[in-house]
Amino acid sequence: MKKLISLLVLMLGFGLVFTGCSDDDDDNYPVYVDYDTIAEVYELDLSIGNFAPKEAKDTLSYYFRKNFTLDYDSDQLLVYRQRGETDSKKPVWELLPSTYYNTQGVVSYNFDFSKEDFSIYVDADYNIKALTPEYLTDQTFRIVIIPGYFPQSKGVAPPVDYNDYDAVIKYFNINDSKIKTLKL
Repeated sequence: MKKLISLLVLMLGFGLVFTGCSDDDDDNYPVYVDYDTIAEVYELDLSIGNFAPKEAKDTLSYYFRKNFTLDYDSDQLLVYRQRGETDSKKPVWELLPSTYYNTQGVVSYNFDFSKEDFSIYVDADYNIKALTPEYLTDQTFRIVIIPGYFPQSKGVAPPVDYNDYDAVIKYFNINDSKIKTLKL
């Protein structure tokens, strides 16, 4: 009888242990955020004198190149262009690349980067400097360096909407009031 009671108590103990644990992914649990990886933001003001003409077959292209060092091969660089302001004078940022259509033709902003430098390009299918120089004058850009990773598989959604500058700043815990200015 003692053995039967001991066996029942032991089975009850195992039953409580194994049914008390759960491995389902409940959204109510806190998400771990990596606070020791630092993202940075730089501001860059460009005008016609800063953009250099670049020969292109079908477009008039201007570019700006800046020597710049990324710390890690996996770091990512995002470039945002201030396209205007809200009624309360808050800047409106758009992620590059972006394209504009006007009565003259098409204007595109784009960028590229490596571990040593980055470039911002303005391409048009017409003489942009003569007909619409406002696309080259008084342009403000924000360069956001975020810690990256080498994705394991394609199609994995990023943790934040990179099109939304404010969401990127919030996600990476960037103090937007302490933006560094890039010297030309």
